Amino acid sequence: MNHKTVVQRFSEGKNHRGSRIFAEGNTLYSYGRHFPLAVRRGEEGQEWYLLNGDKYSVSTSKHQGITYSVFSDSPRVSFTALNAAGISYNSCKLVDFQKDAYDSAFKGDKNFLNFKSLVPVGAEYHESKDKEGNIISKSFHRIGAVVLEQNKKHFICSMDEGSYFVSLLPKRVKTVQEAFEVLKPARVKVFEKYGGKYQRQGEWFFIPEIFIKIEEKDFQKSAALPSADSSSNLHVCTRLKKIGKRYFVKGIIKHRNPRTNRRADHKPLKLGEGIYEAVCNTAKGNWSASGRVD
Repeated sequence: MNHKTVVQRFSEGKNHRGSRIFAEGNTLYSYGRHFPLAVRRGEEGQEWYLLNGDKYSVSTSKHQGITYSVFSDSPRVSFTALNAAGISYNSCKLVDFQKDAYDSAFKGDKNFLNFKSLVPVGAEYHESKDKEGNIISKSFHRIGAVVLEQNKKHFICSMDEGSYFVSLLPKRVKTVQEAFEVLKPARVKVFEKYGGKYQRQGEWFFIPEIFIKIEEKDFQKSAALPSADSSSNLHVCTRLKKIGKRYFVKGIIKHRNPRTNRRADHKPLKLGEGIYEAVCNTAKGNWSASGRVD
C-alpha cells in the first residue's frame, strides 16, 4: 500500500501499514513511533486531526507533505512546543484555529495605501522598496494559529519571526483573534486606541515615552529585561533603566541565548531615537519549539 493511501485510509478512521508510514491506534507515524505525523481526535462522527509541524528529516518531510495535502483543513502545530508547555496532543481540546493566510498589494492597487490597516492580527507584514527608497509593494503572511485547551487552560500556538511559540493565556477565549488581543497589555491597547505606533520583539512591546526624562548616566549598559525563567532567551537592551515596576530602554534590543550569548529567535530591533517603555505581554507562560517548524 502506497504512502498516500495509508494517509487517506487514516483520514477515514482506518489503520493500515505501508513501507514507511503506518497507523496505530489514533496516531499516524513516519518510520517509527518516535515521529507522529498526525493524531486523530474526537468522538466517532466528530473526528478532528492535529498535524505535527516539527521538522525531522528530508524523508519525513516528504511524508509530512503527503499528510498536509490530505488534511489541508486541519490545524498544524509543533508537537515539541506542546510537550514543552505540558500539552498532550492526545487529550487537549481544539478551541479554534486559522489556516495560513497570504495577501499582497502593489503601488497603484486600490488597497495599496490602506493595506497595512487590513493586516490580520498575528500576521507578519513586509514592504519592498525601490532604489530610491519608495515603497513599491506590501504583503503579509499569517502562519496558521491554533487555540488549544488543556486542563481548562487556554493556549495560543503560532509563529513569530520564524520561531514557533506556545503561550498560556491569562483567560479563556473563543477565537484565535481574541487570543492575540488578550496578550496585549492594557497600556498597549490604550496607546493603539489613540493611533500610537509601538514596536515589538517577542513578548515585549516598546512604546515611545515623551514625558519621562532620564539622564544618560543613569541607564544600565547592555542590560536584560526581566525573565521568569532563568534558562529562557534574554532581551538585551543597549540602555535600560528601571523606575519602580516600569522599564525604560534606548537603542537596540538583541535577543540572546543566555548559555551561548548568541542570537536567539528574534532579529535585533532598532528602536530609533528617544526613550521607550518596555511592556511585557499578559501571557502566564511562554514556550518555544526546538528545531525547525513548517
